[in-house]
Amino acid sequence: MRAVADIKKAIKSDGFRKYFSNTSWMLLGRLCQMAVTFLVTAYVARYLGKADYGLLNYARSIGTFFTMFAALGLHSIVVRNLVDNDADKDRIIGTSLAMRTGAAVLGLVGYLVAAPFLSQDAQTNWLIIIIVVGTLFQTLDVFDFYSQAKVAAHYTVKVRMASIIGMAIMQVALVYVEADLIWFAISITASTLFIGAGLTTVYQVKFGSLFKMKFDKAYMMELLKDSW
Repeated sequence: MRAVADIKKAIKSDGFRKYFSNTSWMLLGRLCQMAVTFLVTAYVARYLGKADYGLLNYARSIGTFFTMFAALGLHSIVVRNLVDNDADKDRIIGTSLAMRTGAAVLGLVGYLVAAPFLSQDAQTNWLIIIIVVGTLFQTLDVFDFYSQAKVAAHYTVKVRMASIIGMAIMQVALVYVEADLIWFAISITASTLFIGAGLTTVYQVKFGSLFKMKFDKAYMMELLKDSW
């Protein structure tokens, strides 16, 4: 009976409610993304056909590679550091943002340099470039790291849900007007931009000031050593 009482007490605690609410929001966001993506993907794939849809997926796969490169393996490390040292968030977030932005720019420049030597047509190159540009906006995910550290996922989940729904509406509209393939790539990058802007706004309004962020070279080397 005492064990049951302890469980009931734990469930009623503020900590449990906070983490349960946070997890519920994350699950809701994931389910929304899966449902909307499934429905819109089927609709868009039917319109584009095998060739164009395959080409779009090829461009997205290249973009995914550059996204992983730009991430630098910092996610769990930065979240951990923010949990352990919230007072130092301006240095942690500022340095992480600078690192990820630099990596994304290097990746984009690297592809632009290599593109002329690849046996790809102009349309394929443009598709890849447009989607890779989106990695620049995905560097703003560092602001989501702080929401995770503060167990406040409901802010960022709302931003991501709005972006997913917005991109879905955009792509359905593109099918309706019979748009060219290039516009579907633009819609993907636009969604990434919207998410980045939303995460930045949430951080500025709810958690801290963008103008207080700072870059620390010594801390950058520490992060690189940890993420290696």
